[in-house]
Amino acid sequence: RSFGLTYRLWRELSRKIGTDRALNGKLMWETVRNEWVPQLEDFAGLHIRVQGAEHFDPSRRYVVVANHTSTLDIFAAAKAVPWGIFVVKSEIVKNHFPVIGEAVQRCGQVIVDRSDSAQAAQAINEGIRACPQASPVFFPEGTRSSDGHIGRFRKGAFRTAMENKLPILPIVISGTHRALPKGSLLGLKRFSGVIVECLPAIETEALGLSQLEDLRDSVRSRMVEAYYKSPLNPPMN
Repeated sequence: RSFGLTYRLWRELSRKIGTDRALNGKLMWETVRNEWVPQLEDFAGLHIRVQGAEHFDPSRRYVVVANHTSTLDIFAAAKAVPWGIFVVKSEIVKNHFPVIGEAVQRCGQVIVDRSDSAQAAQAINEGIRACPQASPVFFPEGTRSSDGHIGRFRKGAFRTAMENKLPILPIVISGTHRALPKGSLLGLKRFSGVIVECLPAIETEALGLSQLEDLRDSVRSRMVEAYYKSPLNPPMN
């Protein structure tokens, strides 16, 4: 049933979108945030609760970074971020979910080839320019965690923030691994709780690229500390 619902929702969105990338991106985000998330919560008895929403200044744009343990993280991030664009690895849209991939590509989301760093950087910068008010949303681990623990972070999100002088806003998603772990698309557990905690933003305007790794590691440390405080997540290794 969960797969059927997902398929139907994406098909409905595909029929609505036009040719303007920015308008398509806003339509997609508002549809996911205002229609799909409530439907998912109702369908599965799921409760996604956002904490720290006051850290989002509606007049500013951020580079949002989130941990990634479940497909549900997409919906959790959409509920927390007023307007964003996802940075999506190309194999997802080309190989794994062709119906979803078609809508994603037409809806202004950023598609990156992780084997081609030049293409990835160009795609991200084009996406930022095409949707000038949307906050790019990264899952810096690059893939979903299979055991519910936070993995290593790649540099791309942090380089993007520094090069565009945008603040980083970390969000910590708890409980999605318990509700729908990686590899169990059809096994959504009903009546699960999910918490999305928005942490204070980190300014990057005064930082140089020589501080890139320090920035990445500092953000990850803050997110790890918050993540393992939640009883919804596995204990730290």
